[in-house]
Parts: sequence; structure tokens; C-alpha cells
Amino acid sequence: RFPFDTIKIDQSFVRGNGSTTKDRPVLLRSIVSLAHDLGMDVVAEGAETRADVLELRALGCEFAQGYVFGEPMSGEDARRMLARSFRNAAQ
Repeated sequence: RFPFDTIKIDQSFVRGNGSTTKDRPVLLRSIVSLAHDLGMDVVAEGAETRADVLELRALGCEFAQGYVFGEPMSGEDARRMLARSFRNAAQ
């Protein structure tokens, strides 16, 4: 029904910028629930700590991105990293 199958949660919701601490989990849970009710996956940006990742996972968020996983890199750097990983896995 929609031309996309994944909803991305902006980092401002993950970090809680502009909302009170008690509202943050309610907003995240609502967004994840809405996405799942529509048959969509969820990716959250702005995961900066292991606690962020664990909270997002507990809420049912399938994917996360942020500094907890590594710093941003160029497409070429990502390609090289994957190539090294595949070479190491084959050994």
C-alpha cells in the first residue's frame, strides 16, 4: 500500500531531544508499534550507547544505526571494510 517497507526513526526521538525523559519511551514504542501494525520494519538512527541499542531492541526495533556501531564512513571505505571481512571469513 505504501511505496516503502521501512520506517526510520529520527535521532531526535532516540536521544530525546525536545521531549521529556518520560515521554521518550512512549513515543518510541508508539512509532515502532505503528510501523509493525502497517507491516513495516523500523530503523532508528542516533544509537550512541549499548543502552540505546538494548532499549530499541526491547521495543521491537529491527535495525539501528549510530556511533555505537562506528563512525560514518565513505562508500569506498565501507567497500574496503566488507572486502577485508569476507577475506578474513574465507581463511
